[in-house]
Amino acid sequence: MHTIRGTGSTGSYRCGLWRTGVGITGCAPDGSAAFGYTAPFGDETILLLEGQPRVVNEGTDEAYDLQGGDVLALPEGQPVRWQCKPPFLKLFRVITRAAAPGA
Repeated sequence: MHTIRGTGSTGSYRCGLWRTGVGITGCAPDGSAAFGYTAPFGDETILLLEGQPRVVNEGTDEAYDLQGGDVLALPEGQPVRWQCKPPFLKLFRVITRAAAPGA
């Protein structure tokens, strides 16, 4: 993730760009990727810029097929599985928490 802003005036705030693709660590040779995630740094609001991921809620098994232009909100700690189709996925995310971690 390329961080654009790492702190906020209250609590914590992070925003940045994230992607999968050919040659990126953790991705298959074709640029696809699959991984579990739990939004560990706070609540996340995600704008999909490009790509076609499937996001599966691991608590309910509900699956969401997303595409560029869609918005996804993940509460902190929500276990999901990302399945990113090739050739890549690009997204912009904003992460917030009422209090700074460890406070």
